[in-house]
Amino acid sequence: MTESDNALMLRVAREEIKRQAAEIERLKTRLEVSPDHDYDGIASRDETIRMQDDRIAALREQEPVNARLLDSAKAALEALTCSGEQDDPGHRCGHCDDYVDRNGVVRASLRAAIAAAEAQQAELSGNTWKSTMENEIPASQVRIFIKNTHTGETREYKDHGLNFFGSFIWEEGNYSCDCNRSLFFDRAAGCPSGGDRTCGEEKFRVRIEDTDGRLLYEDED
Repeated sequence: MTESDNALMLRVAREEIKRQAAEIERLKTRLEVSPDHDYDGIASRDETIRMQDDRIAALREQEPVNARLLDSAKAALEALTCSGEQDDPGHRCGHCDDYVDRNGVVRASLRAAIAAAEAQQAELSGNTWKSTMENEIPASQVRIFIKNTHTGETREYKDHGLNFFGSFIWEEGNYSCDCNRSLFFDRAAGCPSGGDRTCGEEKFRVRIEDTDGRLLYEDED
């Protein structure tokens, strides 16, 4: 090989090293690798998923007990409720007004407890459906909008690295904090990854839609 060939190879090698170094820094930023802490984005995501799975498992263990308690409360309410029919074998007071007055507070408490339990069951059922729905939506069919509440500017964040949509990570997980959202907000405009990464929950608001414009998740004000 000639001296010029060697010089060309050296120049190409240097350019490739620079490209590879830039790619390493990009991946470090995306994975939130930093000398300031010993965790990365994948470890944080895995821990968030583990916590969510533990919570779901705990709720499922409570469900049979809650169902039995609900049935018992309904039976107690029925026993304390006077039908007003004298030929009803369960009619045992003889003075309906007095009977109602004596047990009114207890029945009101039972009705409130039953209503709360049924509402909780409906919510859990809805969340199960919601989780199923979320897992069926590929991230490629999701649009994520991040608003800076201090400036009013909204940007669409596309390079999120998620495989499927899930609201938990945005509502309770790593992506609920302003430090991560500020990073995503900057990336959405092609800005460098540096800058203010202060933790908090007031500077950025997220709205997530599918590609048809159907609302999947939105932060509460």
